[in-house]
Amino acid sequence: MQTTKVFGANYEAYRFDNHNLVINQGGAGSSKTWSILQLFYLFAKSDKERKIYTVCSYALPHLKLGAIRDFEKILLAYGENPDALHNKSDHFFRVGNSIIDYFGIRDNY
Repeated sequence: MQTTKVFGANYEAYRFDNHNLVINQGGAGSSKTWSILQLFYLFAKSDKERKIYTVCSYALPHLKLGAIRDFEKILLAYGENPDALHNKSDHFFRVGNSIIDYFGIRDNY
C-alpha cells in the first residue's frame, strides 16, 4: 500500500527517535488520520506482545463516519476481512495480538 510523507514522519518519530507523543497538525485531507491508522495496523500486526492502540474523538458517531471507515478500507487494502476483526459492540479491532480501540470521549463521561 502506498504511504505518504505524514506516514514516514510519524514512523520515523516513533520507531527511530523514540518519541512517546507525536502531534500531527494539518488541514482536512492532509492524510493525518489515514497515515496514523496505517501505522497502527502495521505496528499491531507485528507486535509480539499485546498492545492497545486508541483512536479517540469527541464522539463515537464521528469516529464511525471517519476513522473507522478509513480503517476498514486500510484492512481491505492489506487483504484483511474487517468484519472478522471488528468487535462492533465494544468498538475495537483485534489485529494480531493487539487491539485498536475507538473511543468517543463525550460518550464515556
